[in-house]
Amino acid sequence: MIEFSISSEENEEVSIISITGEVDIFTSPRLKEEFIKLFKQDQFRIVVNMLETRYFDASGLGVLAGALKHCYKMGGSIAVVYAVPHIIRVFNITGMDKVFKIFETQKEAISFLNNLDQSK
Repeated sequence: MIEFSISSEENEEVSIISITGEVDIFTSPRLKEEFIKLFKQDQFRIVVNMLETRYFDASGLGVLAGALKHCYKMGGSIAVVYAVPHIIRVFNITGMDKVFKIFETQKEAISFLNNLDQSK
């Protein structure tokens, strides 16, 4: 079993949250705390890198949805990067794949967020 860990970093105007391990009812509060930390730093363009995430349930999706709503209010957005097919399945089943911008690479996600101003 891969131990859960979460970290964040800045890349130009974009913040990146990287998640390793499993996001479930026990670990999703830590994800929420990470978003709150970024919001307090006026960071509202966020990549959620799930390349090392092995499990992701509805509690994590709820945290992401709440964070996305706040980012939208502040003129930002969230882009999700995934590698494991069953991660994207959670988004597909719930219809959240139509709400979130989902990418296969972090580079694509960063590019999307960097170009938000141009798409308005």
